[in-house]
Amino acid sequence: MVDSNDDLTVAARVKQWEIFAPDWDYLRQYSTLQLGSLCALSVGLHPAFAVPSWVFLIAKPHFSGEDPDELHLLYDDPEADEAAADAKVAEAMAAEAAAEARAAEGMPPKVAEAAAKAADTARATKASATKARVAKASATKARVAKARVGAERAALLGDFLRRVEIAAAELAPRGTLPIADGPADGERTVVRVTDFVSWADRRGWSLPPEFPRGSVEATDEKPVTQEGLQTGGAKWPWGNHETELLRQLEAAAKRYWANYDPSEIDTARTNNEVTEWLMARNVSKRTAEIMAQILRLDGLRTGPRKGPRK
Repeated sequence: MVDSNDDLTVAARVKQWEIFAPDWDYLRQYSTLQLGSLCALSVGLHPAFAVPSWVFLIAKPHFSGEDPDELHLLYDDPEADEAAADAKVAEAMAAEAAAEARAAEGMPPKVAEAAAKAADTARATKASATKARVAKASATKARVAKARVGAERAALLGDFLRRVEIAAAELAPRGTLPIADGPADGERTVVRVTDFVSWADRRGWSLPPEFPRGSVEATDEKPVTQEGLQTGGAKWPWGNHETELLRQLEAAAKRYWANYDPSEIDTARTNNEVTEWLMARNVSKRTAEIMAQILRLDGLRTGPRKGPRK
């Protein structure tokens, strides 16, 4: 059960709800982190607040305005309310003074003098009212800005909740997100930073530019070729980074070149064949032509192919 006086809420109050300020330099020293922390950092949330239940019940409602923290109000501004009240009083006084001045017209000198003073008072009061209105407008503008920031942060917290749910469901062995140590344990699962970054990139998740990408030491356990490319458990020579076009390139290579036999010239496919097949898979013509050229065997002479296709 999460309440408004739990440790996380108290910590958020101490920070005046500035919970989107991770210490990026410090966090870059870690090659592994809990999945919840990684998902939090993926939206800029401090990992200390990466508790889905707290985010859902306390933090998100606070920033959206559905259930504001009474000790640290996000939208209400007492100064603005006071300025508005002062403006109303000032306007009332100005109206009263103006009425008295009109009533004094045609009166004896002393009465006219009093009317003039009343008019001066009315002008001063009107100036005060104008100042109060300006203060109210300024406070309203600040309140709108706070509301906008609150809405943006509530949206980021919503992204965190969605991401941590998806990432937990994609943990190996059922999914494609490798576990660094121990069994799968939801958002508490330990994951390598480099593995999370590769996995998030493949899903098209945007990450803050400051997001830690993992240290060199974190990848040293995998075999490395003389050219410095990672092999072993990675799908590609450079690691697990993958795109839709890379998958299309892989599919074309397996379909048209995996069974190539130099002793049987008819097993060599033409660029046109590969290009047309890729275009049928929604690859643009120019990109398909480049892919076909990349896959073509080095030194293979051009010209017609003889013999049946296999």
